[in-house]
Amino acid sequence: SGIIDLENSLTRLIENKAPTQEITKVKVLLISSLLALDNIQKAEVYVNSWISSNPKSITNKLLLVQLERRKPSPDDNKIQKIYHSVLLTDEYNLVANLYFTNMFTKLGEYSSAEKYINKAIEKHENNITIAKSYLNVQEQLIGKDKAFNQLISRYANYEDSFETRLVLAQIYLIENQAEKVIELLATAQVPSHIEAANVKIILADANMTIGQFSNAIAIYQSLITKDVLNDRVIKNLALAYEKSNNVSEAVTTFEQLHLEYPANTQIGLLLSNFYIFNKQPELSIKYIETLTAEQQNHPIVSGLKGKAYYFSEQCSKALPLLASSYQVTKNGKLMPYIFDCHIQNNNKIEATRIMEQHILEHPKETASRIYYANELHKYDKQSAIVQYKEVIAEDKKNILALNNIAWLLYEAGELDKAKKYIDIAIKLAPENPDVRDTLDKITQALNK
Repeated sequence: SGIIDLENSLTRLIENKAPTQEITKVKVLLISSLLALDNIQKAEVYVNSWISSNPKSITNKLLLVQLERRKPSPDDNKIQKIYHSVLLTDEYNLVANLYFTNMFTKLGEYSSAEKYINKAIEKHENNITIAKSYLNVQEQLIGKDKAFNQLISRYANYEDSFETRLVLAQIYLIENQAEKVIELLATAQVPSHIEAANVKIILADANMTIGQFSNAIAIYQSLITKDVLNDRVIKNLALAYEKSNNVSEAVTTFEQLHLEYPANTQIGLLLSNFYIFNKQPELSIKYIETLTAEQQNHPIVSGLKGKAYYFSEQCSKALPLLASSYQVTKNGKLMPYIFDCHIQNNNKIEATRIMEQHILEHPKETASRIYYANELHKYDKQSAIVQYKEVIAEDKKNILALNNIAWLLYEAGELDKAKKYIDIAIKLAPENPDVRDTLDKITQALNK
C-alpha cells in the first residue's frame, strides 16, 4: 500500500505541474522503497516509463544506471549505453564523463580518458574528484610535473572565487605541499555558503603533514561540539596526539571527551588505546569489559583488548585475542605482540613461522620486519642482516635498520661495508646517540 501511495503522490505532483525538485524526491523515494523490497524489476519498469515520457531527463537515466548496478550481474554494455545517451543530452555531465574517464584509465587508454576528463573539468573544475582524475590522466600522458603545473594553471583566478581557492588547496594537499594549503586558507574569509568545518579539516590535515601537531590538535578540537561529533575529526585528533607522542595530554583530552559523550564507543576505544601507551592497560581492559559481548567480539576491539593484556604482561590472555583479531583484520601492528607472546611462551618455531608468513604476504610492511630482525639479532646475525637489508630496500632512510646493519657488520669484522651504512645514517641523523656510538666504534676499528 505504501508503494501505491507513493505512486499516487507522484502522479498528483505531475498532474499539478509541481516543481521538478519535488517530483524527483518522490521518484527517488519510490525507487528506494522498491529496492528495500528487493523488487528491482518493478523499479526498472517505473524508471523506463519515466524515460519514455521524458527521453531527455538525465535524472531518470542515472536512476536506471543505479538499478543496473544493483543487479547480481550488472550489464556493463547497458550502463555504457545509458551514459552515452546522457552525454548526448549534456556533453559536460560530470557523472557520465567521470565514468568513461575511469573506464579508459583502468584499460590504460589514457588518450581516450583525456577526452572525457577534459569535458568534465571544463564545467566542473571546482570539483576535487574531477581535479584528481584530471591530474591522474595527465600524469600518464605528459609526466607528473607538467601535469601538476598544467592543473594548477587552471586555478590562477582563485582570489576571485573561494570554491576555486578551496579546490586548489586540496590539490596542494594531495601533492604534499602543505605550506601552500596553509597560505591559501589560514587567513581567508570563509563565505557563509561554504561549510567552514570542511575548510578547517583541510587546514588541520595540512598542519599534520608538516608536523605542526599542536596546531592540528587545536583545530580538530575546535570542530568537536555538542551539535557536531564527526567520526573523522575524532580519529584525526587521536592520530595527531599519537604522532606528537603527547600521550598524557591525549589521555586527559579523551577522558574529558568520554565524560561528555559516554555512549560514543569510538571515543572510548581511542581512550583505551591511549591508556595502553600511557602504561595504564588495566584501565583499557576495564573500559572494554563495559561493552556488550557483541562489541567485545568485534575483531578490532578484541585486538585492542589483546594488546592491553600484552602490556599488562598477561600473554596467556593476550595471545588468543590478538591472533583471532589478526586473522580477520590482517593488522600488521598486532604481529609484533603475537610474535613476542610466542617467544615468551618458548615457542620460537611458531613465532618464526607466523612472522615469516606475515612478511611474505606483506613485504612492504617494515615495522614487523624490523621487530623480527631485532629478535634474530640475538641468535642469527646473518639472517638479521638479510632482514635489515630488506627494510632498507623499502625505506632507504630507516635509521634503525641502517644503524643495526652497520653494527652487525662491524661485529662480523666487515668494516668497509659497515662504514657505508653508518655514513648514510649519520647524514640522516647526526645527533642520534646510537648512530654516533656506532660510527665511533667503526671509525676506531678502521684506524687501528
